Amino acid sequence: MTCPRWQEENRPTMKFCGKCGTPLKRPKGAAQPAPSYADLQRSATEALEQQTAASEIPRVISSSLQPVFDTIVRNATQLCRAAMASVSLSDGRMVYLPANYGSLPDAMAEIRAGFPRSLDRETVTGRGNPNALGCTCS
Repeated sequence: MTCPRWQEENRPTMKFCGKCGTPLKRPKGAAQPAPSYADLQRSATEALEQQTAASEIPRVISSSLQPVFDTIVRNATQLCRAAMASVSLSDGRMVYLPANYGSLPDAMAEIRAGFPRSLDRETVTGRGNPNALGCTCS
């Protein structure tokens, strides 16, 4: 490319004049030089970093809700004077059990092993609003 100031030809990969530092403009319709391996590697690294950062957000949000669910079931047990409480979530197809409280550890493990499960009319959760948060005390 030719420097507009010195009218000297520069290498095609240069963005600035090697003599004066003036930005070089490509003629209209001129092909861009192929990106270097370093440029491609930098672009791939940046894309991976962005993807990693974006995928971390849902994980942090879901993990930060666990203490909230645990507090709900613990307080629901006290407020209802119940022996146990559980929180269930549904996406319209499946039912999830993010928290339960008041059962013996072995019983809690057995209850949690049954989730997620298909949303059906066989459970109290399945008879309610299929897109709702449910809280059951007993």
